[in-house]
Amino acid sequence: MFNLDKEMRSFYRKKVVLSSEKQKSLIDKKDKNLDRLNVGLEEYNDENGTDYKIVDTIVQGSVAMQTVIQAEDNNYDIDVGIAFNKDNLPQPTTSENNTKTVKNIVHSALLKKSSVFKYEPEKHTNCIRIIYSDGYHIDFAIYRRYKDENDEYIYEHCGADWVFRNPRAITKWFKSRDKAYSYNLKRVVRLLKAYLKQDSSWSVPGGLIQSVLADECFKSSSRLDEMLYNTIEAIINRLDEDTEVNNPIDKDSEGNGIPLLRTQDHKDKVVKMKNYLQKGLNKLSILFNDKECSEEKALRAWGEFFNNNYWTDLADEISNISETASINKSFSSLNQDLYDYNETEEFIEELYPINERYNIDIECKVEQSGYIVDTLRNFISRNKYLKPNKKLHFEIIRNTVPKPYKIYWKILNVGNEAMKRNEIRGQIIKGDRTHTEDTLFSGEHKVYCYIIKNKECVAMNDIDVPINT
Repeated sequence: MFNLDKEMRSFYRKKVVLSSEKQKSLIDKKDKNLDRLNVGLEEYNDENGTDYKIVDTIVQGSVAMQTVIQAEDNNYDIDVGIAFNKDNLPQPTTSENNTKTVKNIVHSALLKKSSVFKYEPEKHTNCIRIIYSDGYHIDFAIYRRYKDENDEYIYEHCGADWVFRNPRAITKWFKSRDKAYSYNLKRVVRLLKAYLKQDSSWSVPGGLIQSVLADECFKSSSRLDEMLYNTIEAIINRLDEDTEVNNPIDKDSEGNGIPLLRTQDHKDKVVKMKNYLQKGLNKLSILFNDKECSEEKALRAWGEFFNNNYWTDLADEISNISETASINKSFSSLNQDLYDYNETEEFIEELYPINERYNIDIECKVEQSGYIVDTLRNFISRNKYLKPNKKLHFEIIRNTVPKPYKIYWKILNVGNEAMKRNEIRGQIIKGDRTHTEDTLFSGEHKVYCYIIKNKECVAMNDIDVPINT
């Protein structure tokens, strides 16, 4: 297969991955609408003498799994789970299971703040949807929760009925699988989505189905272009044998997988997707013809596959350049700003419900040549620069959480140097009252501390660590 690994990685970073600014915009929209919903609920409670409260919020779907991709029409889907305590909701009557009642409460609360929207919130079977005029939409999936005999929260989704569903489980599953594949599963899923979203008339299953199939059929390779091709080929072969797709987490009472395709329409979309994928691979047949394939032809084949001018622009550039040295120089300049790093950051809200009811304060002391020279706060307040090759000692100096509890830390590196080194980190790790780090390279770094009690995050704080060269 003709090797365009370098160009595939460049395409992936520049045309597929959603920028951090855009991702932040999605999260901001989520936060603003949660605020509107909470204010609307307060007004609803005042008017109706009720006391409904959202006790947990969970970002779901492609935003949580970090598989959301660029969309020219801004057609971004933000899935947010909102949970109520079961005993805080209206009790069902003998004639109905109260799912409609609960959806009506949330819908009514959002309506009280709907003047800021062009379209009123919509009630759907599985969510309440808010649509923005610029293409975004936010789906509020409603849950109720209660504790079982082991003091564990059980979550049930509000659809046509109440159905058991762990809203964090799919995200945790995907991230664990992505980590097992050295963070390449996310890359393949994003590229798969980029292919399947090229034509708005294509009727294909959603991102969860695509992600489950990509995991089942994943084919590892040192080359991203080869990894994508071989995984798609394996998905086609898998669907030739069986078009059923099961939930990777939930099982029935006999331990069998629960089908994700619940209607004939869902099953038809999977068959259509298989046909679209086969059609795409047919366009890449030239890549395996050693005698006929050239770099220009390979680029045009991928351009036809993705229906994206990025590839054809590169091919046109080659066709207009005759000297090999100039071609290499051209590709060098195209890729000099590309850092193909692993996206390893984890988020506490995807691991534990947030119930922030206690306080913690963190202090950082700076060590140089074996001696504590100052606190980080003093460094910054005196306009001093924190240089590499120092030790930083982080410590919880105030903690109002009653024992027992667990302490977790997260070290996040931000900026070009972190990406270049493939060292953004961001994993949430178990620790104790103190944590030590070295200042290795420049950039905007951040240290987070979380306190977990009764399987909830009950306190958190963070410190900015700016390191200069």
